[in-house]
Amino acid sequence: MLSARGDWCLIGGLAVNCYVEPVYTLDTDIVVISSEVPKIKRTKRKKDELDLMRILEKYPETRAMMPEEIAKQVP
Repeated sequence: MLSARGDWCLIGGLAVNCYVEPVYTLDTDIVVISSEVPKIKRTKRKKDELDLMRILEKYPETRAMMPEEIAKQVP
């Protein structure tokens, strides 16, 4: 169990699914808080952008917090 190892948080698509209609995913992103944070290379930028777009569609009041390139893609 992750809690036994310290603080953690769910990120990525599974975290977004907690707030908008869920979609199927094959991966899970988890960040474990540590004093030694390794550099993590993210190669899923498009999926991350789509997650932000899903949030914006569900919660239009978040538009001002979204990156401009995301906000302009969601009417």
